[in-house]
Amino acid sequence: MHQDSGQALWSTPTANGIESSPAVTGEAVLIGSEDFCLYALEAATGKIRWKYATGLGISSSPAVGGETVFAGSKDGFLYAIDIPTGRLNWKVRLAEVITASPVAGGSVVCIQCFGGGVHTLDAATGRELWHARLGSSIHSCPVLTGDAVYLADEQGMIYALG
Repeated sequence: MHQDSGQALWSTPTANGIESSPAVTGEAVLIGSEDFCLYALEAATGKIRWKYATGLGISSSPAVGGETVFAGSKDGFLYAIDIPTGRLNWKVRLAEVITASPVAGGSVVCIQCFGGGVHTLDAATGRELWHARLGSSIHSCPVLTGDAVYLADEQGMIYALG
């Protein structure tokens, strides 16, 4: 939408619904769909640059770290995709289902998984740096600052992990 007028600049359909927000970096709009695909669109035109198929739908918003987009899928994998090419850098199975959005910062990516697990991974390799099991499910996106991860669970508990 145009900021001043609200007129549509372009629209691009996917094969199913979208439950997440896009990430925008440089000239790319990145978004997951319930059609099992992560899309990279040209920001100026909406033309599909590439799409990457996962095993199930994507309801979480993607996160960008450098030239990599990270997306969690309902198939339980966290995917790291090269933004310019659409090629898979790595994928790691972390849970039965991933619906929360990852967050990327510096050399790490952090994501919560269904059932209360929080994982912090090396953004370049996908190697798990640490995992914390919390008492309740976490549906929100964690926040990374310096050496801590902040998040809250559905029971009202706020955590700082490091």
